[in-house]
Amino acid sequence: MADGKVHSVIFVATENDSVYALDATNPTAGPKHDGVLWHDSFINPAKGITPVSSNDVDVTDIKPNIGITGTPVIDPATNALYLVAKMKTTSKTGAVNYVQKLYALNLNNGSVKNSATLGTTSVAASGQYVNTTAISAAGTGTGSVNGVIQFNALRQDQRAGLALDTNIAGKRDGEIIIAYASHGDINPYHGWVLGYNPRTLQPETTFNTAPNGVYGAIWQGGAAPSIAPNGDIIAATGNATFDAFNSTSAPAPGATALGDSGPGLGYQGLNNSVAISFNAADPSSTTTGTGLYYNGVTPGSAPVAPNVHENLTGTGINFNAAAMAANGPHTFAATVAYNGSTLTEAIKDLTTGALYVHSYANVNIPAAVGGATAYVGFGGSTDGAQSAAAIQSWTFGTAAAPTSTINHAAGFATNSDLTANGVATFAGTAAQLTDGGGEETSTVFANTPVNINNFVTSFTFQFAPKGSGSSTRLPLAELPDRRRDHLDPPERHRPPDRSGPRRVGPRPPADRQDVDRRRQLHADELLVADSERQGPSARPACSSCRASPARRTRTSPSRPARAGRSTSSTPTTSAATPPTGPTRSSRRSPTRQATATSPRRAIPTARCITRLQGTSSSPSR
Repeated sequence: MADGKVHSVIFVATENDSVYALDATNPTAGPKHDGVLWHDSFINPAKGITPVSSNDVDVTDIKPNIGITGTPVIDPATNALYLVAKMKTTSKTGAVNYVQKLYALNLNNGSVKNSATLGTTSVAASGQYVNTTAISAAGTGTGSVNGVIQFNALRQDQRAGLALDTNIAGKRDGEIIIAYASHGDINPYHGWVLGYNPRTLQPETTFNTAPNGVYGAIWQGGAAPSIAPNGDIIAATGNATFDAFNSTSAPAPGATALGDSGPGLGYQGLNNSVAISFNAADPSSTTTGTGLYYNGVTPGSAPVAPNVHENLTGTGINFNAAAMAANGPHTFAATVAYNGSTLTEAIKDLTTGALYVHSYANVNIPAAVGGATAYVGFGGSTDGAQSAAAIQSWTFGTAAAPTSTINHAAGFATNSDLTANGVATFAGTAAQLTDGGGEETSTVFANTPVNINNFVTSFTFQFAPKGSGSSTRLPLAELPDRRRDHLDPPERHRPPDRSGPRRVGPRPPADRQDVDRRRQLHADELLVADSERQGPSARPACSSCRASPARRTRTSPSRPARAGRSTSSTPTTSAATPPTGPTRSSRRSPTRQATATSPRRAIPTARCITRLQGTSSSPSR
């Protein structure tokens, strides 16, 4: 050590971004005779550098500060201790950035031998994340922009311990292995495995567990990934996107179609489909949005064409604020009309009278779903943000006869013509998509395909906080969808409820009542169409987590439930081709429910998706 003596040392890293070298046997050792041989701190409050607050990530499983979470690793060859520190920087003008850095510390005295910034993230006024990082992966999953997913330094939680992989052929120094999970399953996040050179701290390995989906966190219960004799990395993933129905050999499940949870809104993963989203957390709880999406893509705020996103800021339509209104949740009425080329949606807040109307041109639903008929319905889900979401009424028909095909104008007390999947239930006169729990996904579909060459569909819906006592109803606009494919995490669990405001970035101080009102809910409605024949749904292993044959990153599709993780919900409506096998009246999915709620916060978040799956004379895909 620095005093030239040999010590038995315990190294301690804290959530306050400090590292201590403590003498394990002599409590009077060290320069201050307090047993501390050396101490490092990576913060400087006077200069605006602090740990990240649990309020910044909207999760209280680690509180009040988030700094160094993953257990450091020691490399005797370099005489260094490696760790990842998470920090928040606030400039004199109030600009906030969230930073994650990899440090190599001298074991003898704690001095910084080297450091590398993994990523810097800020939150724009629009609620969009701005990421500055060299860590990226090609993909269309949650948080992607123009087909690229970037590392998000705010949302990613470096939970697992670091590992030293010295078994890689041709790499004398090996790699420092860093694995990532999330804060409360709040999107956008992905599971990441990163490899850095121990001497230069240059990146050498990048692996994303679900680049075309969501989640896939690597928690490990805090333990480090295992290293195989050949240098392979072995880790367990949790709740990654389930993509069994993305295979051309897997038949669509028809009225029992169920897509992914969280930002998937019960829609993501359903191929040959069309959906309209009604999103209350788009991309954060401060913004509300809508949009038109195809083929089961993540209905996000930065889609790739032909998918379209519309920000509802300034229109008077705000699903989050409406759900948390002091006098009770607002009810919304939506109408979607399609004339064969133009799709028009109208959303009205029945409490305030605010109205939003938007038309999408050059829309060919039959071509998108592969047929003139499709299953139609709603979808919803929850992740770290939660709410109870419900549809109160729903009609479907033509402009001349708007209730001729489906008529639930009086509600869903009678519902034999519909199938509820996942956590969806019929409660009284409402179709309850989510109940405010976490990790939920659901759909409600009409049992019989409908004509989608031209149609008019109307519905009323509501988002409400979990346990508010109000029946949340969330009707969605429907669009045809030929085949329902879904990606759902293979394992779901419900963490305990967490209270606290849902925030993705810094906000001005507010009293407790104001903070509680800010607990937002995600609300998305999607309409999907698919006309491929349905059959029993198989669930093969996820195909998105394959590494190169030269060096594989092995993952296991399950992990133990971890207390404190949150979920979000999203209601969805959809339609699908009639199944070739027996239809099930309901199905419980292990994936997240389609309700907008936040287990880590008492914030309701819901998304609705209307999907339609079509049928054709021959099951094509």
